[in-house]
Amino acid sequence: MRNCRRIDFTIPEVQGRKVQIGSRTYIIVAHKPREAESIILQLKYDTPLTRLITMASHDPLVRAWCFLSYERLAEESNIKLPVIPTIRKDSIEIKKEKIQHVAERTLKEVETIMNIAWSSFSKAISDLVREYMRKSEKLRHERGKKKEWLFNRLMERLEYRISCEIARHKDEIERFYNFMEAWGLSFVETIRITEIHSVLSELLENFEKIKSIYEHMADAICAKQITALEIQELLSKLEESGVLYGIIITSVCLMPSCRFNVTSYNIVEFPQKCPFCRGENMLNLFYAWIQPDVKNAWELGLIPEMVVAYMFYDKDWVKSVYLHKALQQLIDSSTSSVKLDVIIFTKNGKVIVIEVTTHRDESVIMRSIERKVKTIQESGVCIDALFYVTSAPFQRYFQYIEEPFSVWILGRRHLAKLDEHIEYILKKQQLL
Repeated sequence: MRNCRRIDFTIPEVQGRKVQIGSRTYIIVAHKPREAESIILQLKYDTPLTRLITMASHDPLVRAWCFLSYERLAEESNIKLPVIPTIRKDSIEIKKEKIQHVAERTLKEVETIMNIAWSSFSKAISDLVREYMRKSEKLRHERGKKKEWLFNRLMERLEYRISCEIARHKDEIERFYNFMEAWGLSFVETIRITEIHSVLSELLENFEKIKSIYEHMADAICAKQITALEIQELLSKLEESGVLYGIIITSVCLMPSCRFNVTSYNIVEFPQKCPFCRGENMLNLFYAWIQPDVKNAWELGLIPEMVVAYMFYDKDWVKSVYLHKALQQLIDSSTSSVKLDVIIFTKNGKVIVIEVTTHRDESVIMRSIERKVKTIQESGVCIDALFYVTSAPFQRYFQYIEEPFSVWILGRRHLAKLDEHIEYILKKQQLL
């Protein structure tokens, strides 16, 4: 099936697998953490993780999503993503400013009411407990209806004591109702306004970080800008494949004078037009839980590696692909194993390594490449080319070094046609 392609990338042999490539002999073993190998095993079966990787191997937008780090999108086990690819920051600021006074006043009034309710309930319970303790001995010896009557009497006393305590705060409660009436708000609406104000404040605080997510995705599909409809289609696919579940979408109209907001559940649909004012400036806030195995793979950084392995698995020039393994070469002198993301053995006897990262900081990427090149050299393992696939905004891919083996760096702009770019470079280098 196109939406669930099952591949076994595990190595069951404890001692590793010996592979002959031309005149060179290698040993390939699963490297630590062993938890990674158990997650990779899932690709052998029809799982949400397998469906995600299958989709990403042929869908550039899903692939773009997979090359976002877990930390950029997730909080604990859930996704929290404001859908703002085409929303201006000032429209959020204006909306926040418009409801700020009401939200702050509402929060103050609600806190007062909640304190009244809690103190009244606590006082009534305290009085009831004392009364119950006085009558507990009598209740213990009573039977049947008499005992039931005494218990019901205590409950009535509790209700009466709560009402008496609340009555003592009549002025505060009346002020709260007058406040709601003056603003034309129901109790639920007053709570919602404080929630929306809090959400807008948090969104403004993280606006550039969230915008960078959409810039990444637009670059990765070779577009100037990604649309809310494209995000909706992407998240629908992830929900249908079981990658995300427990969907919650809160939609807020950003027109200053409009109060429309609604929360929907278990359906990925972003309203584009407000049903109240007919304005087209809607903010949609997407929340969902991540399927646990997908979460584990994502946290370990395995998902981008899996996507790349899938993309090259069936190429006619590929002999075999190994995912997240350690490679050691058997030669006369002593060698050590080196941990690699994706190892490709070609039919013409070449060894191609692809390292992947969700990093976008160029200085971090360069230091990482230098360490990897040094590690491979020191291990004594012979490879023919190393490709470093990143989430950095490189305009063009480029060759980093030529010796002792060719190293090429690619960015997120190359993800949409990643296999084509790498094939072109290999042919240009006469490695295919």
